[in-house]
Amino acid sequence: MADIGDIAIIGPGKVGTAIGVLAARVGLRVTAVAGRKNADTAAAAIGPDVRACTPPEAAAAGK
Repeated sequence: MADIGDIAIIGPGKVGTAIGVLAARVGLRVTAVAGRKNADTAAAAIGPDVRACTPPEAAAAGK
């Protein structure tokens, strides 16, 4: 698979969390999750190296 860089999820609702989990399962690097609610829960569901942060931090984390 081509290296597409790091992925950050902004909006950790059901869809954002599902996209993050599936991306991590296929070997993509999900580095950050940001949102008004559920960012900690979504980050934990996606993987141990994913951090919950603010939207500007998540935007900077995705490359």
